[in-house]
This record gives sequence, C-alpha cells and structure tokens, in this order.
Amino acid sequence: MLDGRNKNCRDFGKGQTLNMSEFTQGTLLKSRHVSDILRLRQQWDMDCIVQMLNSNWAVFFYREQISVPYVEQFHLVCSLSFPLLAFYNFEDHGWGFTVYQDGQTYHKFDIFYEEIEIGGNLQKIHVQLFELFGFTAQELFEIEDSVNRADVECFKLAMGFPEMSWLSYNYAVGDIEEDDDSEIEVLQDPTPCSPNPFSDKLCRSSVRTTAVA
Repeated sequence: MLDGRNKNCRDFGKGQTLNMSEFTQGTLLKSRHVSDILRLRQQWDMDCIVQMLNSNWAVFFYREQISVPYVEQFHLVCSLSFPLLAFYNFEDHGWGFTVYQDGQTYHKFDIFYEEIEIGGNLQKIHVQLFELFGFTAQELFEIEDSVNRADVECFKLAMGFPEMSWLSYNYAVGDIEEDDDSEIEVLQDPTPCSPNPFSDKLCRSSVRTTAVA
C-alpha cells in the first residue's frame, strides 16, 4: 500500500509515537513574505494564525468557521504579491496541495490512498511550477520523485518543510492556550515603530509528542 509514510524520509519526526491520526492543514509561503501576509491579514480582518516553520518557510492557519470562498479569495489576493502553497495531510485518507500565483489557482494536486489501492492512477504534475519558490534543478527532481511515489514525508523533506506535521488552526490554538515549549513562532502584526515582524512572539506551537503507553 502507498500510504505516504516512507520510513526513509521520517528522520525529522523520529521517536514520535502518536495515538491518533494526523490532521495537518495550512498555507505555506516563503519566510521573506511574512511581513506581507501580516499586512494582508490585517487588511482583510482574516482570523488566521501565522507561524514561522523554519528559516525558509512560514505558514498560516484559518479558523474552520471561515467560509471556503472567502479563504479562496484571500489566497488569490495574496498570490498577486507572492506564491502560496496550500497543503494538507489527512493521514488515513490522503494528502495534497494547491499552488496559487498571480491571482489564480496555478495547480491543484490530490492523492487519495483508497483510489491508489484499487489501482487508480496518480495525477501528473509539471514540476516546473515549483520554480516559483526558487528551487534548484536537483531539488525539483526530488520533489517530482516524491510526488510520483505518493510519499508525503519525502515531499515535505524535498520542499524544505519537514516540520509541517500535526499543525492546523486547532492545534495551534491549543498550544497557544497551553503555552507549551517549542521552536515554532506565532507572529503578531508588526507594530508601526518596529519594521521587524519577528519582534513580537505570542508563544510557540509544535509537533505533538504524546507517547502511547
């Protein structure tokens, strides 16, 4: 079975044992655009949490009650200024992503494990679309290979965001309330007196690490 959990690409999450299925969903952007997303979030009064995943990537999560058309419109508006990748990983069902660029949906890709099990064919992707994010030829090859194998862990590693696990609006809100210890920053809007969007850290949110007895 192709279940998107190749052991060779799981070193980042090694040692984590979880007692429930992963439900990850968020929209990624390169970290150099964080100040832009904070500004647009404020302009649109969008109820979302913005976090830094690592030095290259940031991610934002929407409250589930926000209508899908409104979220889609926000993606399209943001993509006029910088490319976005809306990513999800529903461990028991499948994973996928949508790329937004220049105010339009650039590419949509979905993998459903049930369809693969009954002999369904994988979607083809044009890996060049990821050039929008500044990848090299070798990195593009690794991304394409991971998609062709329906391997979500290798895809995240090739994309440079292996931290994108067990993250969503609900997970982030829960961690904010608990104020647990982690390396992922939650960002506020930059203040007028400080052009640095990283100066205000509300708290931290990270991968769940609850062990199974």
